[in-house]
Amino acid sequence: MTAFLFDGHHIQPGEKFKNIVRIENYPYEIPYVVINGSADGPVLMLTAGVHNQEFIGIQSAVELAREFDPDHINGTVLIFPMVNRSGFEHRTMSYTYEDGKNFNRVFPGDPEGSISEIYAHWFVHDVFPLVDYCVDMHSGDNFEELTPYVYCQGNAAPEVMEKSLDMARDVNVPYIVVSNEYTHGLYNQAGTEGIPGILIERGNLSQRNTEDSTMMKNDVYNIMVGLGMLRHRKHAASTDGIVLSDCIYQMSPQRGLWYPRWNKGTYVTKGSLIGEIHNYFGEVIYTCRAETDGVILYQTKSLNILEDDVMACIGVIDR
Repeated sequence: MTAFLFDGHHIQPGEKFKNIVRIENYPYEIPYVVINGSADGPVLMLTAGVHNQEFIGIQSAVELAREFDPDHINGTVLIFPMVNRSGFEHRTMSYTYEDGKNFNRVFPGDPEGSISEIYAHWFVHDVFPLVDYCVDMHSGDNFEELTPYVYCQGNAAPEVMEKSLDMARDVNVPYIVVSNEYTHGLYNQAGTEGIPGILIERGNLSQRNTEDSTMMKNDVYNIMVGLGMLRHRKHAASTDGIVLSDCIYQMSPQRGLWYPRWNKGTYVTKGSLIGEIHNYFGEVIYTCRAETDGVILYQTKSLNILEDDVMACIGVIDR
């Protein structure tokens, strides 16, 4: 086992190291933790707070960084518990405060672009080359009701997709969505760069609770056992998640008052009523109907709906 070099620091085998990284032309100091195991193994990157009000992922990452013991780990874990610090400290939900961009939509970034694009470019060029696997931890934002599920990479090299699906099967959720996106998101871009990864969704409405955080942490532990990174923990049986070939994001054509018809996790058929948008006089101005047979993975639950908001994300069920 050798030292792990990151941000100019040599983290020795058996060492846990926490610090902040300063990125050129980026105004925020980003916290990170490195747990360099005492035996050889892969490098796993854990990210949380890409969407800054999705607190289950953030809390889970913070707790995992404290719990991990280097003497029990094969390889290295690199944790970014607060990716979008700008948004977190300004409560902007999915967006970077300064440029109003969704950080999970700007990869691979641009060193000459806005600060979100500069930051994404740093991840791709300074972090990804160090990483063998990645897990991005998300949850329902403060307007999103969500049933637990996981995305795996569906538009990468065959060996990357196979390993990504293996990782997804170790997550204890009812649904696995094969994403056909190959860029723009952090874990999607990682797949394009040859890094198997997944995105876990767990938790609702920006709520923080022990049960969801514990389950998210157990997902990560189980993935690490599957990767051969944990020596003193058994592989736990996970639910045999239904593999969904895609998901359809049904977007709002206008703003108004939103009234969803169903709850998260409900199975719907193509053409069935999903919800209605009313104007401020209570009159129906748009009726949303399912574009496919599938399951409601998440939906807007708040009364207000914005133009181009996701009314519902429906996981496609192949018949």
